[in-house]
Amino acid sequence: MKNKIALKDCEFNQDGFNSKGELKNSKTVTIYQSKTNISSLGTYVGDASIHIPKSKSIPKNFHNDLSNYKGIVSVGRTQTKNNDGSNTYAYQNVHFYSSGCETLDGYRRICYLYHKNDEDFLRVKECARSQGDSYSAYYKLLESELLQNNFETIGSDFKITAVCISLFINILNEINQKSLENKYQLVLFNEMQIVKLKYYHTVYWDSSTPAEACDCIKPTSEKMLKDLFDYINTENDSSLLLKISKSLTEMLRLISIKNKFL
Repeated sequence: MKNKIALKDCEFNQDGFNSKGELKNSKTVTIYQSKTNISSLGTYVGDASIHIPKSKSIPKNFHNDLSNYKGIVSVGRTQTKNNDGSNTYAYQNVHFYSSGCETLDGYRRICYLYHKNDEDFLRVKECARSQGDSYSAYYKLLESELLQNNFETIGSDFKITAVCISLFINILNEINQKSLENKYQLVLFNEMQIVKLKYYHTVYWDSSTPAEACDCIKPTSEKMLKDLFDYINTENDSSLLLKISKSLTEMLRLISIKNKFL
């Protein structure tokens, strides 16, 4: 079962619900959102052209095409502890996110791409997370496009060969661009996410109806900035002003990262 919902009716947090019953009876759609902002994850999150070449698991003949993705990528990594106590990281497989993502979670994730053993092709699936949520909200859009373009499947995975890698990236970029243009509608599915024993709703983006709901945050942006300015102008608590200053610095870093993809 699925129902179209408005973005303004959603809450994004790490609180969740304590039981399936609470989740089912809730009048508010609660979506899991990580606490960690991507601006603090620059060593493995950001521009595909910077991070894809770091991957040791993805064959190099795929790197150039994958680096043409216009959204945000996260390259998984494994950690090795050295004798001197320092850490060495080996960069591996790739999660693709839309340019609008601020944290690494399913709401803005498109898919997961990986290489298996000695295969001469890559595999794509919805998600591969040991922590956090375990879905990708844009995946049903991607899945539909890949099937329409006759991509081969292996079990539940899609097969991405050197012949079709360029088309695959074009499809990803099209989904990302339409997301930026608010072409998709958010849809609530009768599924749940369980993160650290808390329950959350599952949402997917759908192309059947333009996402009018996404526009609801735009008309208020000028008012929000004015309210913030007025608040700062009248606030005299130095410790509070310092916290606001740190938050604004973090916001500027995020804006800098996101502007690279717009």
